[in-house]
Amino acid sequence: MSRILTLQDAVTEYGGNLSLPWVPLYLPGVDNITGREYNGKQPLSAALQSTHGHYVPYRTSNPSVEQQLMWCADYSVDMGGPGFNPGILTGRNSVNPDNALYVLDLDWCDHVPDVLSACNTTTVRTGHGFHLWFLGTAGAYATVRTLHLPDGTTCEFKGADALIVAPPGLHASGRLYEFEPRLGPDHLQRLPAFTFITEELQTMRGLTSRGDTLLRGKLLPFRSNGRLCLEQIWGRELKAPDSNGPGEREVALYVLWQRGCTLRNDPEQVEKALYWKNETLKPPLKSAEVERIIHEGLEQDKAQNRHGPVGCRFTRDALPWVRCEDCPHGDAKITARFGVALKQGLSAPEWFVWSYTTKMGYKSDASTAKACNVDRRAVKSAREHLQELRLWADAEGRGDANE
Repeated sequence: MSRILTLQDAVTEYGGNLSLPWVPLYLPGVDNITGREYNGKQPLSAALQSTHGHYVPYRTSNPSVEQQLMWCADYSVDMGGPGFNPGILTGRNSVNPDNALYVLDLDWCDHVPDVLSACNTTTVRTGHGFHLWFLGTAGAYATVRTLHLPDGTTCEFKGADALIVAPPGLHASGRLYEFEPRLGPDHLQRLPAFTFITEELQTMRGLTSRGDTLLRGKLLPFRSNGRLCLEQIWGRELKAPDSNGPGEREVALYVLWQRGCTLRNDPEQVEKALYWKNETLKPPLKSAEVERIIHEGLEQDKAQNRHGPVGCRFTRDALPWVRCEDCPHGDAKITARFGVALKQGLSAPEWFVWSYTTKMGYKSDASTAKACNVDRRAVKSAREHLQELRLWADAEGRGDANE
């Protein structure tokens, strides 16, 4: 077929003939009750409440035929419902793991580059560009935001656990997602063996050589705002419980969730990070255990249960391998200075001066000497030594204006 015209035809094709995991998404617009604005790509929470409450479990288990029919009966416009966009979870297929959907996303273009049009695969016209659909092994490739094509153009590669809107979904621009003529779902091709595919996409089955900054080809999917503890958790191989004591997997994921949400990130993106990270654990936590971590975080955030957000001190106490030396936030910088100072064998006057100026700031040698009950010449000597060691908390490299 060249096009799918009705929603019922579409979901029958996706969930039935192709066995692709799809879930209903909100239509673009503003919710009359909550006032929240949707762009047509968020999971329809009301529909998912009848199953797991969200779409994440469908990464490992396709929705049943009965569930798909129930979604259509309850929420399709034809049955008197509010309507929904069909969303396909890319890179996953528990029914047919050899045929997961991967998508090349071309934005803001009016034609498909020749190097891709030659693939003659299923092509969808979106609001501002095109989606090219390919089949591949489930879980084999991660999402890559910028994929370089041989002709110099770029696109986004939708790998495992991304959500795409499928025809006949509605784009926020008011345009329908439509299959290009003669390039419908019956034209699905396997991922091409292009050089750019094999070189740039990181497999989901092993960490990259730069495991300290990358996770299976994925950057941290939410804003860390420079908090290095989150980047370190993301890149570390977390240990499971053993005879020497409890493991660090649960607490690390809890810190990742709490700190990620505290930084006002989209909870869905933070949740995605937890599940991505969990896939690298040996062994991974069960989905129910990850859900428990998220639930505990949500309970902690309730006003009556709140004991304060997870911060630098909690993170360092719970995860002693976290290094704060270069982190510019909170009391992490002070603690980092303390760790460096410990290695320098400072004298007692130097410790007094360092501690005071770190906490209170520096005004003059005279005021520091008085506050620390130390001779002014000792303060001057300590200051100059601390400046040489780059441990001076204030006025680094500057002499005493009152000398």
